[in-house]
Amino acid sequence: HICDHSNAMYIWLLDGKPHIITCHDLGAIMAAMGKKDLWSVKPTGKILQKAIHKSLTMFKKIICVSEYTKTEVERLINKKGKIEVSVIFNGKNYNYKKISNKKANDILKKNNIKLDKPFLLSVGSAHPRKNRKTIIRVYQKINKKLKFNLVFVGETLSKDDINLLRSLD
Repeated sequence: HICDHSNAMYIWLLDGKPHIITCHDLGAIMAAMGKKDLWSVKPTGKILQKAIHKSLTMFKKIICVSEYTKTEVERLINKKGKIEVSVIFNGKNYNYKKISNKKANDILKKNNIKLDKPFLLSVGSAHPRKNRKTIIRVYQKINKKLKFNLVFVGETLSKDDINLLRSLD
C-alpha cells in the first residue's frame, strides 16, 4: 500500500506485486496543469506533478479519501475506466473527549463566538483552494434570510477576507 499519491512514481518498484495507493487530493497536479484558482507551480514542480499524474494511471486500484477526490481521479486519471476507484474516508485517531460546558463557554467567549443564533462553521486553512471568499459570499446571501453567525476555525482571516465581510454587510 502506497499511503500517499505523491509517491506514485515508486510503482515500478512493486514489479507486478499486488498494490493500491491512497489519493488525498489532486490539487498539486491540477495546479501544475494551470488551474487558475490554486497556486503557481515552478517548472521542476510541473515535471514532478506530471510524473505523479502519469504514474497514477498505472495503478489498478486507487483509494480516495473523499467523494470529491474520487470524482477528480475519475476525470483526470481514470479516463479509460480501467482503474478501480473507491472511497475510504480518513479515520479519526485523536482521543476526543467531551469538555465541560464551562470550558466550552470560556473558549467561545474568548473567541467572541455568540450562541444567540445558529452558526455556520468552516474548518480549514486560509489557502485559496479552501475558498473562504466563496464561503463568505454564500454566507452573506443566505444570512439575509436565515440570520446566523459565521465561524472560521483555522488560520486567522486575511485582510482581504475581513474587507470582503465588511463590504457585503
